[in-house]
Amino acid sequence: REMLNNLNDPYTRFLDPKEFNQMRIDTSGELTGVGIQILKDSDSGFLVIISPIEGSPASDSGIQAKDKIISIDKISTKNLDIEEAVKLIRGKKGTKVNLEILRGGDIFNKTLIRKKIEIKSVTSKINSSKKGLLIGYLRLKQFNANASKDLRKVILDYETKNVSGYILDL
Repeated sequence: REMLNNLNDPYTRFLDPKEFNQMRIDTSGELTGVGIQILKDSDSGFLVIISPIEGSPASDSGIQAKDKIISIDKISTKNLDIEEAVKLIRGKKGTKVNLEILRGGDIFNKTLIRKKIEIKSVTSKINSSKKGLLIGYLRLKQFNANASKDLRKVILDYETKNVSGYILDL
């Protein structure tokens, strides 16, 4: 860990077997939790929601991107690392987790019931150009176990619709 920390690269880290298994869950394409993507705010030390996953308990409850998580089940998230936070947020399907949220200057609580969440790695739509050409827009939101299969499915569907070109948004 210390050797890799000296690289000062936020994308390089050592994973022990437990952490590696957790990463495998993260990239499997489904998880049991509330459906939020989080990052650590280096200024405040709290967790910030990047985005709620569409159709998840977090999304359905009104949690928004840029909300800060102040506590998870009354455990402060200040200086809590992401892996520890994820362990607190995830859990058995049907169980509850309480998040204390800061939005703007308001603090409020959200009690969410964990559920199995399938992570949709690809969103897409067909647009028309000014000249009437059909252009397929494909957004790859996450590289996970389902990403290539989902992307292939959309492209094959677009081929039957005579799409002239594609925009691939990574």
